[in-house]
Amino acid sequence: MNDNLKLEIKAHCDLYNKAEKVFKKTQLVDLELETGVLNEFRYCARAQVDLFELIIKSDGEVLDQEITSALQVSNRALLCAVNDSIDTIVNYSKIAADSLEDKFCDGDDIATVYGFEKYLAFWESIKYIEDKIAESRERRDLRLDVYYDLVDSDQLKVVTDFCSALNIIESKLRKSHNAAKKNSRQWITSQGIQFMIAGGTVTAAIIGILVYLKP
Repeated sequence: MNDNLKLEIKAHCDLYNKAEKVFKKTQLVDLELETGVLNEFRYCARAQVDLFELIIKSDGEVLDQEITSALQVSNRALLCAVNDSIDTIVNYSKIAADSLEDKFCDGDDIATVYGFEKYLAFWESIKYIEDKIAESRERRDLRLDVYYDLVDSDQLKVVTDFCSALNIIESKLRKSHNAAKKNSRQWITSQGIQFMIAGGTVTAAIIGILVYLKP
């Protein structure tokens, strides 16, 4: 096995470790990976198993080209898995944030309960990741490097931290929402009572005038 092939194998192992790391990130934020992502991991494993079977059948004498071909198939699958996993995290977090804002729009907003700076960093990180993904599609030769960097980036950590805090954020928003509804009901009740009192006073005044004017 030549040195270049050894480097290819090492790069493949590094990529697998990256894929596993981003896979664990989705687990930490309680996300279920889409079927397509799981299929990519399956394709990767299939290419590796095919290579092992080839090694067994050939008594260890495998052509470098055959190993390279198997690595290419596996690398493509892993890259797609990393891509789709990051897309899942980004899309889920954006939908979750928008949903919470719409659901509890009459109380505090997310920035208030989560922290303005942290929430701003979340959206800035979303933009950074999406820009990098768009860049990788324009420059295919940089695609692997882009996703390598994204997996360990501070920006992806900011996004996953937000996802991990969603339950707490929703709980605080619900509390604020309920308080706002309670205050609203109290205000309406108060206004109603005042109206009734005012209405009663006016009625009494009218009756008094009529009595006074009665011949």
